[in-house]
Amino acid sequence: MEWFKEIYNIIMKKSKNMTNLAVILIIGIIILIAGNSLFGSSNKQANTSSPAQTTHTVNTKNKEKDYGEQLEKKMEIILSEIEGVGKVSVMITFYSGTEIVPAMDTKTDETTTQENDNQGGSRKITQSQQDHQILVMNQQGGDQQPLILKEKQPIVKGVIVAAEGASDIRVKRDIHDAVKIVLGVPAHKVQVFKKR
Repeated sequence: MEWFKEIYNIIMKKSKNMTNLAVILIIGIIILIAGNSLFGSSNKQANTSSPAQTTHTVNTKNKEKDYGEQLEKKMEIILSEIEGVGKVSVMITFYSGTEIVPAMDTKTDETTTQENDNQGGSRKITQSQQDHQILVMNQQGGDQQPLILKEKQPIVKGVIVAAEGASDIRVKRDIHDAVKIVLGVPAHKVQVFKKR
């Protein structure tokens, strides 16, 4: 700031022309704006120039929620078709979210060193290093998405079924058996109750 005051004093002493001051201020503002835009764009280019180093996040929360809701609706539809069940509500809980397995490019470097000492002894040292990178597909519009090999659906933790006909023991057993078979869960993880 001190240098700016000195320049101002020099300009004002030599000529009292305010036009010179306005020109200097405008030039200073242009330099500040140009400097910010130049430095800002170079940082953005540095971040996007190497796609292998960028990390890709896949929003699995929405997928998990959609999967759970779809599964519950399917179960409600099929269970309501069983004789004597009536209206049904199903709630399914999961241990964890959806697991996404991306395609990986793995490079392995192995170095072997043979050492011999003066007393006739020898030793062999092997060093191994692996480098993993997620394979990326280029989409239209320049977007990049990881190449997904498979998507593992979440594992069912427990199921609650509320059904109008659950007061009948036969209907309750049928609902219980149907849920166990469809979801592949053990009997102790399925509870069936009478719907009010």
